[in-house]
Amino acid sequence: MPKKAPQDWGTLEQELYSAGVDPAEVEAGSRRFLAEARGHQLAEARKQYVLA
Repeated sequence: MPKKAPQDWGTLEQELYSAGVDPAEVEAGSRRFLAEARGHQLAEARKQYVLA
């Protein structure tokens, strides 16, 4: 599968809505993604703190 070029959130959001994805599902997915990213950042910060 070819890689897609990075897009801004607005473009991706419009593509999801055009594909018939429910706005509540888009919102839930974005919240879940942000929570996972923040958790990863926190874990990395803790590793750096322990190593320092």
